[in-house]
Formats: sequence, C-alpha cells, structure tokens
Amino acid sequence: MKGQKAWTDGKTKNIESRINEIIRQLIYAAAWNKERAANHKKRAEEWRIEEEKRAERERLARLERERISRLEAGYKKWIYHKELSDYVNAVRSHYLEHKGEPEGDFADWLKWAEGYLEVNNPLKDEYPKFKIEEAKVCMW
Repeated sequence: MKGQKAWTDGKTKNIESRINEIIRQLIYAAAWNKERAANHKKRAEEWRIEEEKRAERERLARLERERISRLEAGYKKWIYHKELSDYVNAVRSHYLEHKGEPEGDFADWLKWAEGYLEVNNPLKDEYPKFKIEEAKVCMW
C-alpha cells in the first residue's frame, strides 16, 4: 500500500487541518486491504482447485498402476496354470501311449494334479474387475 500511514501535528499544519486527507487515506487503506484479502482468497481458491486436480490425477494414476499390476499378476497365474496343465496332459498322454490306462500310484498322482489344477484355475469363479476399492490400493 502506498500513501501516508501516520500523521502528527507539525509546525505548519495540525492534524485537524489535514482531516480530509487522513479520511481519504483511511478509505484508500480499507479498500486496499479489502482488495488484498479478495486477491488472497482468490489465490487460495485457485490453489485448492489445483491441489484437488493434482490429487485426483495422482489417485487415478495409482488406480491405473494397481490395475496393471493385477493384470500382470493374473497373466502370470494363467501362464503358470496353462503350463502346469500342459505338463499334466503331456504326462497323461505319454502314460496312455506307453502303459495304457492310469493305475496305482500314477493314477493317484494324476487325480491329485488335476484336482490341484481345478482348485487353482485362475479363470474359475472370479473374473478380473475394472473397479478397484481404493482402500485396498497401497499408498506407498
């Protein structure tokens, strides 16, 4: 704020003779303070809006990283399951070709392996979801 901020009685002029100038300066100071407060409020609101936008971008990026992580984990589970299934099928085929119908300890192993594959099938029951509960997304 520009302008005089203090007045005292002087040798040539006393305060009473300068009352109009003092009132004008007080009005100017009040208007300046009001404008400064409005500008401060406007800047604070703009900062708040930008901060909300930044936080939303960060939240969406965090969700996207979590979706990608879950997609990759699901893919790895599927590949693992597929390779295990291929292995069990290859062993079964080889056994059928060379020894006939599975029996004994091998039949027990085959039954166990197929049960394991069925229980751990990544495409069984629950499918991947787009919506992710944010409480389950790691913040760090």
